[in-house]
Amino acid sequence: MASGDHSTAKLARGFIKLTGPDVRSWLQGLVSNDVDQVSSTKTAHAAMLNPQGKFLFHMFIWPQADGLILETSPERVAALIQRLTMYKLRAAVDLSDVSDDFEIHLIWGDGLLAAVNLPTEAGAAVIADDVIITVDPRLAALGLRVLAPKGADIDVSVSATQADIQQYRAHQARLGVFDPDGDLRPEKTTLLEANFDFLGGVDFNKGCYVGQEVTARMHYRGLARKRYWIVESPGADLKPGDVVTSGDKEAGEIMSGQDGVGLALIRTDRLTDGVQPTINGAPVTVTRPGYLASS
Repeated sequence: MASGDHSTAKLARGFIKLTGPDVRSWLQGLVSNDVDQVSSTKTAHAAMLNPQGKFLFHMFIWPQADGLILETSPERVAALIQRLTMYKLRAAVDLSDVSDDFEIHLIWGDGLLAAVNLPTEAGAAVIADDVIITVDPRLAALGLRVLAPKGADIDVSVSATQADIQQYRAHQARLGVFDPDGDLRPEKTTLLEANFDFLGGVDFNKGCYVGQEVTARMHYRGLARKRYWIVESPGADLKPGDVVTSGDKEAGEIMSGQDGVGLALIRTDRLTDGVQPTINGAPVTVTRPGYLASS
């Protein structure tokens, strides 16, 4: 297979290891997704919310023989440990910052999943020695995430060209998927705005967790008026906070942008058929992500 068919990049992330007999039951009451699904063949992603249902922390949840590893934004590791510790009480759980021990490798490109020995469903995983390879649990089209000890050799049986991490961020944006390090605003973003309900990040049947009541009410009453959509303007510099307008209406704002493509939080009822959306007077294309097509 030609190396140009796929791309790879190394991503700086933070890691927290959880051990102890109460880990799963304790974490289950704190995060938006079903922790029990995580196994040697399955990873997951989830959010931790405040009681008002607003986003606080995002995490990928990785299996370990003696517990779990939470992968999160590197600059928020200490704050997440502090928040988790606040809820620890008498639970038999130990938390440790293991950010110096692991790293994430990203691999993406057309036809990737057909070339590796993994199911093509989001979150499917395989463990080889100390390395865990998973289909991105948010959306299979994103490609693979690989959790490995720092400096370990990575072999997923496909050739890939080394890429800049910004190329991966553009890849995420073209699929309409949030970047956990930049598109989720603490104390502001709700899970449904960020499309967690379509990206496998919230389980509406798992029972209570912090912020669950507000999230469930938004879901069952159809209260999500704003969603993350794709915005494209080749050659444009899409900046966070830029306002998307449709005619004389303010329809949304840019969350992030890279290489002329980005995510915007859009009030879809303010997009007018036949009216070209603009940012600062320049025309842009606003597109519903493919995974939202049935919504």
